[in-house]
Amino acid sequence: MTSRLHQFLTRSPYQQYVYGYPHKTAYRRFESPRPLEQVWASERKEARFLYVHIPFCEMRCGFCNLFTTVNPVETVVEKFLAQLEVEAAQTADVIGPATFTRAAIGGGTPTYLDAKQLERVMTLMRETMGMGAIPLSVELSPSTVTADKLEVLSQATRLSLGVQSFVEAEVAAVKRPQANGDVTKTLDLIRARSKAHLNIDLIYGMEGQTESSFIGSLETALRWRPEELYLYPLYVRPLTFLGKRAASWDDHRVNLYRAGRDWLTSHGYVQRSMRVFQRRDVAELQRRSKDAQTGIDERIRKLEPIGVTLDDKQFLADPEEKRQYDEAFALIRKGDFAAASAGLSGFLKRYPLSGYVDSATFWLGNAQYGQRQYKEAIASFRSLLARDPAHPKAPEAMLAIANCQIELKDSRAARKTIGELVQAYPKSEAAQAGRERLASLK
Repeated sequence: MTSRLHQFLTRSPYQQYVYGYPHKTAYRRFESPRPLEQVWASERKEARFLYVHIPFCEMRCGFCNLFTTVNPVETVVEKFLAQLEVEAAQTADVIGPATFTRAAIGGGTPTYLDAKQLERVMTLMRETMGMGAIPLSVELSPSTVTADKLEVLSQATRLSLGVQSFVEAEVAAVKRPQANGDVTKTLDLIRARSKAHLNIDLIYGMEGQTESSFIGSLETALRWRPEELYLYPLYVRPLTFLGKRAASWDDHRVNLYRAGRDWLTSHGYVQRSMRVFQRRDVAELQRRSKDAQTGIDERIRKLEPIGVTLDDKQFLADPEEKRQYDEAFALIRKGDFAAASAGLSGFLKRYPLSGYVDSATFWLGNAQYGQRQYKEAIASFRSLLARDPAHPKAPEAMLAIANCQIELKDSRAARKTIGELVQAYPKSEAAQAGRERLASLK
């Protein structure tokens, strides 16, 4: 066994998890600043994620190494918000019209801000950045939620409350003192004042935590029927309180996780990922909604115009319009001129303003020629020439007219047509073929 493989198999299964928002190392000075125009130039605009980071907390938890400042003076908060508004305006100006499909306010603790300050954040997201009625998730802490803040956050579709544990001794062990009475009041308030989905974060692996106490926290959480629960393992990170006094407790964490997972799945929750558990009725509703949306998207896709490039011409065509033309043209290639003629005639009647009209008219003339309907073919080719004498198929159409006239034993008319072809399109391949044909005419 190689040393790297041995290290991989024997190291702790709990290394780190990936945050859904920028890591603290993303907030730094750039050695060589880049213009915002350059940064955003290659980014897609149709499905962006709007994220606002509020780097303030009332305390720093022992397990946290996120980018945040504890209890800043009010002037720091005001300066931050002022600069955030400047940055939002600059960014919006650079990226121009963009479609945001998701949004989040994270931190730190967004609800560390007071209601007026939160309103400034919501205003810049809506009015400056152009956030519409899209899924919006906001991070909360139990001691910072108030009724007026929930009113400001009424647009939020998901509120995530970091409880971590309903056992006060366990949260105290990770330097997060909180009273269960305050947590209970906050959860009651959220359920009374907000229609947003509720997520409760819980942590397993804390000092003194047992399987029984962890299940007890899960049972307590379900009193508020949260739409989601996130189960996070306690990670030991460098430069944190816990990182300085780390011990190995991998087996304990694994056992707690399995106990919590099994308990939730037997009490009406569906596991969506290693850490995400969703209430079964919500998961089913989302599945049905997704299936319905997929069906709608598919129906819309069938109706949406398709970009077409044909005979040096670009235009939009309905999917059914394109399908009918393609089918008729395929009949030409197969040599089924009668079916092709019927298909193209029907197409021109149904889509008289189509971008395909000139090409369809040209191939209709060819299908008629293939059936020895020479007079009808001449009429089709002349219709194309009258409508667009600069069409790429125009020289071929004139030569085809001459060929029809030859088949009708009208050599005089054929010579005249070829003369007009050579004069109008002297450098075309059709003109060269016409000259050769002219020499053979008596």
